[in-house]
Amino acid sequence: MGFNAFGLLTKTDLLGNVLWEYNYNDYNEIISSYNGHYIISKLNNGDIVSAISIDYEPASSSPIDWYSKVVVNKIDVENDSLYWEHEYLYDFESENGGISKILPSQDGGMVIMGGDFNVDQIKWLLKIDTLGNMEWHKHYYYGMGGDYFNTGFDLEQCSDGGYLMVGKYSDWNLPGTLPRSWMIKIDACGDVEWNGCLPVGIGDIEIQPKLAFVLYPNPAQDYVTLEFDDYRLSVEEVMVFDMMGRLVRQVYVESNGSIVIDTRSLDNGLYQVVVKNKDGIVGNQKLEIIR
Repeated sequence: MGFNAFGLLTKTDLLGNVLWEYNYNDYNEIISSYNGHYIISKLNNGDIVSAISIDYEPASSSPIDWYSKVVVNKIDVENDSLYWEHEYLYDFESENGGISKILPSQDGGMVIMGGDFNVDQIKWLLKIDTLGNMEWHKHYYYGMGGDYFNTGFDLEQCSDGGYLMVGKYSDWNLPGTLPRSWMIKIDACGDVEWNGCLPVGIGDIEIQPKLAFVLYPNPAQDYVTLEFDDYRLSVEEVMVFDMMGRLVRQVYVESNGSIVIDTRSLDNGLYQVVVKNKDGIVGNQKLEIIR
């Protein structure tokens, strides 16, 4: 679930004295818990823009599932005023959304890189002109489905006016949940020119049997139990990843029955629980933490 939060944009002189402040406390809404930080960037003409993703309406009965919109401000730094403030993606276009970068574009506008950080973790780009009008909003992915995750790390504009986005692609059906490098070329209108994915530092991957287990309770609060279908497959390692692909828990065990994992330190949200045995066979299950 998101959280109530305010933002403050401050301009100071070289000595740190405050020249002006802009307070983002007019939103009686919820800052996105998936990527709710404010982002600021300088456009090519020197103007400043800031953006934030805000949850505005529940997307399901789950308390952590929300529709998100993006609020952008273009700021006249010299005259201490706003050129404009606009909202985007307010018509249920983004679910559990977040933003990660504002890229100034060659035409004086900007491109905002974000994504829907729910199960599919789909990336998107939002193109805005210098007056704040939305030119296009399009989604990008290498694989789509419940076991695929498309994470964008960076975005740059190319000399032809298009864009190059790089990141990683993960397929939880592959052994070891090994990520692959992902690179996608997009033209100036937001259409895909090419989309490629290569393994990162690994050889050919052979699909192996998956290690089956049951996860309960799910959703969980403070503890979760892993129970394995085949007692002969001794588990050695349990890993928990958040929806950004970050390892948040790692436990080394020797068990062929059941394992209890302490989840009290995990925030509300969706996670992937991955187990591995001594033969390298892996299995995974989705876990939701709700308190």
